[in-house]
Amino acid sequence: MEGWALYAEWLGQRAGRLTRTTPLADLGRLQAEMFRAVRLVVDTGIHSKRWTREQAIAYMVGHTGIPEAEVTTEIERYIVDPGQALRLQGRHARDSRRPASGPRRRSARSGSRGREGLP
Repeated sequence: MEGWALYAEWLGQRAGRLTRTTPLADLGRLQAEMFRAVRLVVDTGIHSKRWTREQAIAYMVGHTGIPEAEVTTEIERYIVDPGQALRLQGRHARDSRRPASGPRRRSARSGSRGREGLP
């Protein structure tokens, strides 16, 4: 579900539907981006750097301002599902590299070798 929310947010921005004109109006998006960045650090810290649960909680509370009770739930989710934050962020990054409009080119692996004209 969260991956779809990221995609919908990106799609709205890409289509020009979500225009932000003031720094205050952009605050929510910036907070969400900060949360996603901290989530990547924490997920990596837990599974690669062998952070303890307490270290991960302290890092996330210190860098997001989210209450410890909410952070604890997030950290426990990352502990049982390694790479979750990376998978979600990776999908969002991959989708943001797609062209905004126009037909997609078929790859050489799709069986269309030699049949496409030059752009």
